[in-house]
Amino acid sequence: MARIRLSHTRITSPISGTVSERFFDPGDLAAPGKALVTIVQMDTVKVIIYFPENQIRYVLPGIQAELAVASYPDQAFCGTIDTVSPTLNPQTRMLSAEIRVRNEKHLLRPGMFATVTLSVDPHLSAHLVPKEAVLYTEEYQENPGDNNATMSRISYLYVVEGDRAYLRKVSLGHESGTVVEVSEGVKEGEHVVVRGLHQLNNGDRITVAKVR
Repeated sequence: MARIRLSHTRITSPISGTVSERFFDPGDLAAPGKALVTIVQMDTVKVIIYFPENQIRYVLPGIQAELAVASYPDQAFCGTIDTVSPTLNPQTRMLSAEIRVRNEKHLLRPGMFATVTLSVDPHLSAHLVPKEAVLYTEEYQENPGDNNATMSRISYLYVVEGDRAYLRKVSLGHESGTVVEVSEGVKEGEHVVVRGLHQLNNGDRITVAKVR
């Protein structure tokens, strides 16, 4: 019986990891049901993301993800979506997904906040322009058959033709970072005005100072 009681004095962790928090000091009297320590295993970390239901067709297990954290602004971490919640949170109306990230150097710590970028719905050979090159106006459009009018948002670019800038209506697609896709209205190789466009009028003569 003494040997059995002695074996109970050695606390063995069920996992291999690192003690992140200790709740008792040597000599304290342990209480039944109260944790002695917290042990974490950080070789692989789990990142939880939340997204609206209209994005569910894009967020699928196996999709690659890129993570950025404030502690390492110049370093990107790569992971893979492991599981996606099958139900929405009734309070937030959001879905959740878990991303598994290898963390051999233990740079990512539990409790950190991360910015996650997913590559979904790729558009190959898309025409992209900087977001600051786009002008927006709102126009009222009357609906035939009733007396109601709707407001629509119209997008424009100043396209360079020779030494003049002409306002051109365009159709936009996906946004990604600092650029936006132009699905209709410009052709590959055309130059658009990025700076000072709010001071231009259609057909104004310009001098191109720099081409991106």
